[in-house]
Amino acid sequence: MDFIGAVKGYQFDILRTSFIGSPSAESRRLVERAETATEAAIAACGPGVPVREVIRAADDVIGRGGYLEWRAKFTGHGIGLDTVEAPFLMAESDEVLEVGDTVCLEPGILIRDVQGARFEYEVVITEAGCERLASPLRSPGG
Repeated sequence: MDFIGAVKGYQFDILRTSFIGSPSAESRRLVERAETATEAAIAACGPGVPVREVIRAADDVIGRGGYLEWRAKFTGHGIGLDTVEAPFLMAESDEVLEVGDTVCLEPGILIRDVQGARFEYEVVITEAGCERLASPLRSPGG
């Protein structure tokens, strides 16, 4: 589920994956891998960090799970007065994170017509690294 809206003119964009019914072991593994990839992306954020490094951190986790060929091509985006704005977290980007950037991190695994999983968190880039704007939720797989 993807929730998009605004509070006092500033946008928010929060996406979570959940199960309806009893998931298979493979579905649980996929969801756990997607959530871990998002955590890796968050951990990689900081001032002066190229967005390619954030993507690489998420892709390393996705790849170790055997899902790299199904990784989502769009790993995240900036957010503020518009829902989707720079910096854009895509593999071909040369952008670098700066203090004050607010980004939505949403690496995902999308196996077309089968299943997918994505968790999106917003973080603000700070002098010390980044600050998450929403508490993490326990994944339905964990």
